[in-house]
Amino acid sequence: MNSKVQNNTSKCRQLSVSLLSNSAGIKQLLQQQLLVAIKLSGMGIDLTDLSGNAQLIPLYRLSNQTGIIYRCAIALQLAAKIKRRAIELANQLMISFPGNNCNNSRVKCLEFCVEVESSGWINFKLSDGALANWLQDLIEKPLLEEYEGKKVLLQERDGNSISTKPCVSPTHLNSLEPNTSFQLQYLHARCCSLLRLAHRQGLITLRDIDCKTTKLQIIEPNPIPWLQDKQLSDTEQLKLRLVHSTEQNLISQILDCSDEIGENNQIYLVKRGSNLSLAFEQFYSECRIWGEVKTHNLRLAQGRLGLLVATQIVVRSLLQDQLGIAAPLEL
Repeated sequence: MNSKVQNNTSKCRQLSVSLLSNSAGIKQLLQQQLLVAIKLSGMGIDLTDLSGNAQLIPLYRLSNQTGIIYRCAIALQLAAKIKRRAIELANQLMISFPGNNCNNSRVKCLEFCVEVESSGWINFKLSDGALANWLQDLIEKPLLEEYEGKKVLLQERDGNSISTKPCVSPTHLNSLEPNTSFQLQYLHARCCSLLRLAHRQGLITLRDIDCKTTKLQIIEPNPIPWLQDKQLSDTEQLKLRLVHSTEQNLISQILDCSDEIGENNQIYLVKRGSNLSLAFEQFYSECRIWGEVKTHNLRLAQGRLGLLVATQIVVRSLLQDQLGIAAPLEL
């Protein structure tokens, strides 16, 4: 199947997905909503192949595209089973897409521009405002932390207490390269150190700065200034402030790691973690936070610090919750 976005798409329709779910990533959010849409479509679709598991819905994020686009082939998969055209199925699924309580000011929502191609592919394009909402939500609440039947014992930082933490599978930990685990631990400790430095210098305010916790949270500014302060025109929405290529790449890697969390594939988790580490190094070498940026463009510096805490949160989850490895505050 052709995986490139085609020009022969239907008119964009706006869909909203609330962030009330405990799903770690955007991929899981969309898969859950698509599964509900299939059930609500009234087309009598047999869900035996999916086994009621939203993760089996074929959906992935496109790379090397302008903006964040998720692409779904569920209509093509179902078309052969029920002898209907894929584009008809795709359009019906979008009509049946569940409504969300996005009129409530307390509920963060993701706004998507959804296009259905003539072939039946469904493309979900995330708006800049939605990406800002997702990033803010990520740094305000923990990632998915409970996976039934997948737990290992971890030693806490004080070296004494032992607590139970979820993990992908302890049986595969021996295959993890030592350099990879150290690379992720170093990245986590570095993010923590930089965030504490930013707190001491007054760029941000962290909650419980004196506590030896890995759950760092920015309480000021709130929200992080992810978006530009002014619209380019009266008809356009606010654009993302973080537009440097390395900022965009880091955001993409954060999204990919979050999408992988909870899918029980350690090989991909380790690969995503390595890619995230490399993306952070490129970002930090190209995008200044201190010096002139701090003095003349504080909100840009704060936006970049937002990416630091998002990176720290994802890496902490990869290490502690997925791989069963301690996430140190310092090395």
